[in-house]
Amino acid sequence: MLTIIVPVYNVENCLKQCLDSIINQKYQNFECIVVDDGSTDRSGEICDEYARLDSRIVVIHKENGGVSSARNIALERANGDFITFVDADDYLEKDAYSDAIEKLDSEDCQIYVFGYKVIEEDKEYITFDSNVIKIYSYNEYIYELFRHPSALRRTVWNKVFDRRLIENVRFDEVIKYGEDSKFLLEVLNENILMYYDSKPKYNYYVRCNSASHDGLDYVDVLSSIGLQVELLERFSFNDDLYDFILASMYDLWLFKLNQCKYTKRELRQCFKKYKSIVVKYIPKIIFNRYLSLKEKIIYTVLIIKV
Repeated sequence: MLTIIVPVYNVENCLKQCLDSIINQKYQNFECIVVDDGSTDRSGEICDEYARLDSRIVVIHKENGGVSSARNIALERANGDFITFVDADDYLEKDAYSDAIEKLDSEDCQIYVFGYKVIEEDKEYITFDSNVIKIYSYNEYIYELFRHPSALRRTVWNKVFDRRLIENVRFDEVIKYGEDSKFLLEVLNENILMYYDSKPKYNYYVRCNSASHDGLDYVDVLSSIGLQVELLERFSFNDDLYDFILASMYDLWLFKLNQCKYTKRELRQCFKKYKSIVVKYIPKIIFNRYLSLKEKIIYTVLIIKV
């Protein structure tokens, strides 16, 4: 059985489309745990309506605590052998899970990743080649996960997990950015195999007022990246892959730096908190083969300034 986890918060205008796409799946052996995270619109009522119509839908109402707390509560209630996540403002193609469950059962893989379509207010498009099927080993998966842009994405909504892989892993309820990335890093192990089918089965709706488009808090971003770098310490990568991952994380940091709102005082506090990591990686940044001279200079100057 598959457990589908849907955190819900103030999405009354698109929630029905999401839930309809779930109950109309070709693969019918599932439970859908919908967590109303303290919605102030009609989202909670809509959840209850669907639960009355379909016994496979289980609704949990809770005070607002964020997407991570909503997912964690659902994970505690999950009964499926496989687990996946759907954002309440997105929707699925009808055959999203039938192939996923078949491959996870037959290919000895622990994660299934499907392609997705990006939908914006005035257009929709497929970002990557939609005719790729591949089984990734641990190192290949790591490389693809940190490549920019990555078809695999560091998100959970385009993945189906073997329950055993995530049995003891939960989302970080403290950080406000990069929750999915941290979760994915925590489930990794050297024996992992991942099946990737790029055919778009998930419709990812990008809204102008979504959290990912609002002004980001630099402290949240640096804290999240700092935690992810700490997690990477437990893996044994070859030098080339290690340099690649570090360069990828650094490029993400610089990219988000331009999007964030922060004061110099906040910058100093955050650097102080992660000083040991920042200083430790000076030589690794300076001699990194994947970073340009300009990027290395920016890193050095930022450290000196704060």
